[in-house]
Amino acid sequence: MSRHPQYNGIKFYGPRDYSYLIYKERAEKLLNEFDSKKQFKDINKVIELYNLYEIFDTKLIPYDIKNKYHKELKSIIGVCAKFFNNLSEHNFEEEFNNTAFNYIDDFWNLFETYKVYKNIESIAFQNFLRQNKLAIELVLRHRDIVKYYDDVIAEYLRNSDHTAEILSKKFLEKKLNNEHKIYLPLSLKTSEFDMILQNYIDSEDCDFGIAKIIAESQSSKECPLSDKLRLKANKKVQEYWNKQIDHDSIFEFGVVVQVKSNPDIKTIDSSDTRNPIITYDINWIKDNLDYPTLMNNFIYLFEFTDVECRCNFVAQPAERSLLTELGRKGTREYERDIAFSFEEMKSSAEMQMYVQILAQNNIKIENIIKWFFSEYLPAEFDVEGFVFNTPSDRCTTLEKNKMLLSELDGIVKQFNMYVRDGKIDRELLEMSSNPVSMSKIPSFIERKYVYANSNEIRNEMELILSDQSLLPYTKKYGEGYDNFLDLIKNQPVKREDYSDYVQPQLDFLENRGVISFGEDGIIDFNDLRTKILIRLYYRQVICGNYCGENIEYIDNLVKSGDLRYGSTLLSEPEQDYMDFMLNKSKFSNGYDLRNKYIHSTYPVDEKQQENDYYHILKIVIIFIIKINEEFCLRDTLE
Repeated sequence: MSRHPQYNGIKFYGPRDYSYLIYKERAEKLLNEFDSKKQFKDINKVIELYNLYEIFDTKLIPYDIKNKYHKELKSIIGVCAKFFNNLSEHNFEEEFNNTAFNYIDDFWNLFETYKVYKNIESIAFQNFLRQNKLAIELVLRHRDIVKYYDDVIAEYLRNSDHTAEILSKKFLEKKLNNEHKIYLPLSLKTSEFDMILQNYIDSEDCDFGIAKIIAESQSSKECPLSDKLRLKANKKVQEYWNKQIDHDSIFEFGVVVQVKSNPDIKTIDSSDTRNPIITYDINWIKDNLDYPTLMNNFIYLFEFTDVECRCNFVAQPAERSLLTELGRKGTREYERDIAFSFEEMKSSAEMQMYVQILAQNNIKIENIIKWFFSEYLPAEFDVEGFVFNTPSDRCTTLEKNKMLLSELDGIVKQFNMYVRDGKIDRELLEMSSNPVSMSKIPSFIERKYVYANSNEIRNEMELILSDQSLLPYTKKYGEGYDNFLDLIKNQPVKREDYSDYVQPQLDFLENRGVISFGEDGIIDFNDLRTKILIRLYYRQVICGNYCGENIEYIDNLVKSGDLRYGSTLLSEPEQDYMDFMLNKSKFSNGYDLRNKYIHSTYPVDEKQQENDYYHILKIVIIFIIKINEEFCLRDTLE
């Protein structure tokens, strides 16, 4: 198999591609020198002309320029057709090998467009695939080629080392933006997939990422996955991590949570950035053992929620690194990162520490939870009827987990009924056995949450806050800034500091009212709009009741369609988090705590049961904080 040559030619990357601005001089030179009567023998020159035609076929090129080269552009199609129509089984492999690496995808596009496959016998194509093993992934992007060589491609896939990865990409992995569709031959039956994947898991070449995807995916009609296969994949993943630990090559990070006599209620030592130490004053906790303070500690001391009562355990897309984004993701995977894992470890350690300290002072945390529903709500808000039962002192951790999850289901149903009917009818409640979906738990508050609702406002956020935006970089000030907003805050940037191909992005932000240009030409931000964009970008949601006078501006953005309101107990990111923790109805890699313990498929390992206990307690506490906020907001508004 030969290496593909280098060819630094024009390349078209899609309908929103601004590469013409980069290639402008070369493109116009090619068109000015183009002679349709010339015999083109270099396949890369032909494919470059094809890319040039594709660029000019978009709406990005002004009409006057298109019209100027109308004759040349029309002739380019003839040149491409003539060249590819002359390919046959005697020379197509040679021309494929002559194709530059960046033009291989175009080779197959034109191979399909001009039906070159009709000139090539099945046996010749079969030999080609055997000699060019990596070509199969590009071939499978083309339905007509796959259909024509159905039996040949099916047989190849049955024996190929790449088939498991192809099946994973098509059925199990989350699609990336502009990712090509994969077509499989009809002769390859879905009943064959499981064995292909099992053989791959058993092989020495099994990739950790694919094994993880298979282990966390759920079976479907399109791609059936047996429990045996998923168990094999899970064991392969565990083997991988064990080897990493044995070879001392795993990146370790963690958090130390401790209590001792401390002059401050809480201190954080981050001198070791990978293993910070959080210290809480033991005297503060022991001196304030009243239930209201003990409950408030989850908000103000342990910071389970932020100042807008948003749960801090939620995975935030803005915190993901580029390395995390490039990894394999299941099609229904809840995407976690290091920040999520750190917060999970920290909050679980805090909960474990807190439970132990309370127990030393003869206080069960379950009794504090019961107090909230049976005493606090009636006394503070005149709300009657909530029932929460606590496990006995003799209960095992397993029994506690089962009971807490069952009682949590009950609390969700009771709150749902209270918002709907204004009271809890126990007899009516006992008639219902169906769980309430996280997304269906209502709120008293009509405009409780604010979400991004248009691609335009999402684009605003990406342009000014993402480290992948082109705007933080200028020749004058270099690359030393996290994002565009960071650059503008620190430097007097003007429009002329940017290249031509970035100007449309500046125009977009100006037209959207995000930036303006002062009399001196320096770029400035609209403070109010920017604050809204920042809150949405980093937290995915704004809580409307904490916006003060800015709510009028938000109202206008809702009317324009850029934003939308939501009225539920949990925000959408919180709903996703709870679904991830409690079940697998939405996310294939969910912890499935509710179903495991309700349906007795829980782990028998007692240490894991204990870890789950702290997770379950955290979930119950978050629901209490959110329910308390609901009644507080309702009283304030009334």
